[in-house]
Amino acid sequence: MAEELVVGSNATPASSGVKNYLYVTLFQAIGTANGVTKFYLYGAGSGNVKVAVYSDNAGAIGSRLAYNDTGQAVVSGWNELSVSSVNITSGTNYFLIGVSDVDNIIGRDTSGGTSKYRLAGGDGYSTWAWSDPIGGDAFNSSSALYAYYLLGETGSLLIPAAHYYMN
Repeated sequence: MAEELVVGSNATPASSGVKNYLYVTLFQAIGTANGVTKFYLYGAGSGNVKVAVYSDNAGAIGSRLAYNDTGQAVVSGWNELSVSSVNITSGTNYFLIGVSDVDNIIGRDTSGGTSKYRLAGGDGYSTWAWSDPIGGDAFNSSSALYAYYLLGETGSLLIPAAHYYMN
């Protein structure tokens, strides 16, 4: 069975965010896949990122489902990153989140979408760890689509339901 996009957007972004911010996008899965461990992120430059997948709790970030607290190197273009195993269910919403150690790493498309953002907290990227629940300060609103997606063994795609970015 071939691996296909199950959650997220693989559109090439035109812009990027700054370091120490949580960038969050809410997507609706259009496919079902078990044991997904591949998280893709569009890098607008070189640096390190930490990524996670959280459930949707009526439009708020819910439980942590998959994550990697170890910084992973990225370069310009699409990067395959690893997260702990997560089962994805078609029709279910998921938050895909990233934080970077340098400016202009996490790609974003500012042509549309509803987003939220907030500072990672503490010392930012260097000490950031994915908690369950995520906790922290409230989010600010913005307009962007963050370039994330998950790949799993299925024949379906994931459609963005809404887009959020957090700092």
